[in-house]
Amino acid sequence: MTVLMVTFIGLNENDILYIFVFLGILGSYFSVKPLISFMMALKLEKLLNYILGSLLFFTLYFGIALWKDEWQLIIYDQLQFTLQAVALFGGVLFTVYLVKGIRKN
Repeated sequence: MTVLMVTFIGLNENDILYIFVFLGILGSYFSVKPLISFMMALKLEKLLNYILGSLLFFTLYFGIALWKDEWQLIIYDQLQFTLQAVALFGGVLFTVYLVKGIRKN
């Protein structure tokens, strides 16, 4: 679609962007919903807690980067470290629950 066609319909570029973002979120919702149902059926609540906790952390992490201009460079420079720390936390969490599961049996 060209800019002329978009303006003819009565939409501007921001409206088109909102539509694409909304469709992306909708697509993500419907693609993740069966996965979450599957995890709940397998009683993997701890995994879901870890995933949602990490998502909340990254939302706040990047929210601060957008909110505080002087912190942007610091946060983006430390992104690799942050991703590794979240992965390490998940590994430790997995190991702890694995050991607890083995001790139970």
